[in-house]
Amino acid sequence: TMLAESYPLYVAGKPERPNLDLAVTNKYTGAVATRVPLADEAMIDRAIAAAVAATEPFSRMPSHRREAVLLHCVK
Repeated sequence: TMLAESYPLYVAGKPERPNLDLAVTNKYTGAVATRVPLADEAMIDRAIAAAVAATEPFSRMPSHRREAVLLHCVK
């Protein structure tokens, strides 16, 4: 699978591209494989707030639904 030229980061399920400051390199060749953004402090704070807000609704889901959500996140 070929990598895209760049990837966004996600905050509360929404893609953001504030910058493309992090070059991801191929460990064998040293060539840049793709670029990804680096989160700033405000983005990190928003991500934490969204995770905290999701805790209660997520805990009310049946365990098989929580499993499906988590498995989707790692694919």
